[in-house]
Amino acid sequence: YGFTSFTERVLSYGTSNGSESQLPSCDSRKRGDLLGLLENDSVRAGAAKLRIEELQRERAAKRKTEGDTYTPQFFEKSEDDLRWKYSGDYWGAVSDGTVSWPSLF
Repeated sequence: YGFTSFTERVLSYGTSNGSESQLPSCDSRKRGDLLGLLENDSVRAGAAKLRIEELQRERAAKRKTEGDTYTPQFFEKSEDDLRWKYSGDYWGAVSDGTVSWPSLF
């Protein structure tokens, strides 16, 4: 898939050599679609991607039914409403356990 050796090293961190415990549960390096691509398994990657998309659609439908809107945890719209800006302490929330993650993996 054209990954450079640097990209492969970065993506493989946390998936081998016992370093996985250092990654947050939401880290994209744990995504089945990415792992499938890294292992040249397009069938696995496609199935994992479909699962993630279905879960996202289910959550969106549930929010719509309940009249709820999605609010990002760590980003907010800028005053011009064209850009997003970081709005919080991601690593602080992870270490405090005050962040909630949807189940994707």
